Amino acid sequence: MRTRLLRNWIVAGCIFVGSQKGAYANEPKIIAGPMLTMVSPDELVVWFQADRLATFGVYVIGTHGDCVHPRKYVKAELVSEKQRIFLLRRKIKLPSYWQVFIAWSDQEEVTDHWDWKTLLEMNFRPSGLPPPLGKPGKYVFAFGSCSHQEKFCEAQPVWTAVAAEKPDCFLFIGDNMYLPSDPADYPKTREAVRDLFCDAYDRERCVAEKQALLRSTLSFAIWDDHDYGPNNADRRWKWKDVALEALELYYPNNYGLPDARGCFPTAISTYSCWMTARFAIRTRIRRERRCSATGNWHG
Repeated sequence: MRTRLLRNWIVAGCIFVGSQKGAYANEPKIIAGPMLTMVSPDELVVWFQADRLATFGVYVIGTHGDCVHPRKYVKAELVSEKQRIFLLRRKIKLPSYWQVFIAWSDQEEVTDHWDWKTLLEMNFRPSGLPPPLGKPGKYVFAFGSCSHQEKFCEAQPVWTAVAAEKPDCFLFIGDNMYLPSDPADYPKTREAVRDLFCDAYDRERCVAEKQALLRSTLSFAIWDDHDYGPNNADRRWKWKDVALEALELYYPNNYGLPDARGCFPTAISTYSCWMTARFAIRTRIRRERRCSATGNWHG
């Protein structure tokens, strides 16, 4: 009798565990990012892309905050339904060592913290905290351009090597993906051109080896010609508004002045606590044709 009861409990336990596992069978996956960037000295943006639509929550804790249990997740904003891209903006103090948690729920509005299911957690700035204000220190700024791979889906070990250096930030300084060089190779409609841009960014962003870098440091970007349009494209480029829209979608850092959108398409920001200022200027969207006599650009 005792053996039979024990066997019944084991069977019931197996059924219960199996049902719990089945409940998570439709769990979404983060396929790109999370990527962190700063849009001002005290505003952090968390960017990520999922394999399907769901309700996502983000919880950020830094050295200037106390961890809260249960975690108070903030619902991420869906900024592109077609590309399944989500953002969260958060005021945060610097310097800081951040922990970022991302959770999901199958409910559109989450009222109970137990409805959040944690997907992943990350530590940012693993190289340590910067020194106090006004004190000397060592900073690692990594940067790169011309991210072009002839064959997609091949390994790109360069990103693993960069992440191993534990940079304080990474600057994508142009040609972060490659579009057709000939204007004739572009679609005829705005929607189709936008899809072309987004497909190119998707391939670039989902590279497996790149995720470790995106998840461990701050990222900023500007563009050049190949991720703006055809080879050596300038302000006359027909789809320059689509180019800027796509850039802002995939790299949500600061993009210049309200009356000169795209003129300074990067985060022109100062980390006062680091006593450093970064200025990255790319004027391609305002640039006119090259003078054949001098070789100089007008505009």
